[in-house]
Amino acid sequence: MANDGYAQALDADLLAHWPDWAHWRRELVAFTFEPIVMVYHPRLREFSEPPENHAQLLGLLQEQKSALRGRVATYDPAKSGAGYSYAVEESRLTPRYWELVAGLGGVDAALNTTTAQTLQGLAEGRYWLGYNLLGSYASAFVDEHPELELVIPDDYALVVQRLAFMAKQAPHPEAARRFMRFLVSKEGQEVIASQTSLGAIHPEVTGSGSAARLRAEAGGAMRPVELTPELLAALDRLKRRALLTRWQREFHRARQAVPEGQ
Repeated sequence: MANDGYAQALDADLLAHWPDWAHWRRELVAFTFEPIVMVYHPRLREFSEPPENHAQLLGLLQEQKSALRGRVATYDPAKSGAGYSYAVEESRLTPRYWELVAGLGGVDAALNTTTAQTLQGLAEGRYWLGYNLLGSYASAFVDEHPELELVIPDDYALVVQRLAFMAKQAPHPEAARRFMRFLVSKEGQEVIASQTSLGAIHPEVTGSGSAARLRAEAGGAMRPVELTPELLAALDRLKRRALLTRWQREFHRARQAVPEGQ
């Protein structure tokens, strides 16, 4: 919508303190910092230490096919916009992503359309491992189900953001401008950090629930999805079809390659 001209640019001073990756032409503004995570059920520890990164996860999927069959869940990129977005970004980050897709297929992973579905399955013990879950939802859920364990991968972790813009035809532009100013202010970001599980971007917010704290704990693992025209390229129908075709091919090829009775 911003690219199609429905947004108006905010004043330069409003975003003077904002990271370049978190806004586009001062029209579209990211205001949360939400890592993509893994969540484990305690049953997983009965036969393996939970992986702390993608390489360890791949090794686990390849070595424990029988034990994990039907016990792993992730997004279905063909049915979930979030799942498709994560697939696009992760395939850009590492060529080993496709090995991971094959590994998920090898254990007959459940493909869900929401993080909530996977989290509920973990709480019920139907799944032992959930991959690529939205951290803000997972964090709140794990707080209510302390038997579960949340892990931010230490090699790389995608970070997604919620976005806002001021409509060009806003009927109350001054109110909209004041709200946007509050949203990116230190005060507004401290509300996000302290009263929600969404994560605050503001560089001066450094306590629990802030990007600064998450970056300090995760080292250089955080990989925010930058607001660039590349995001629009992912919506191209031909590119979408090509990525989903390869995803399905890798996923199902691995499943078909599993010897009968294994």
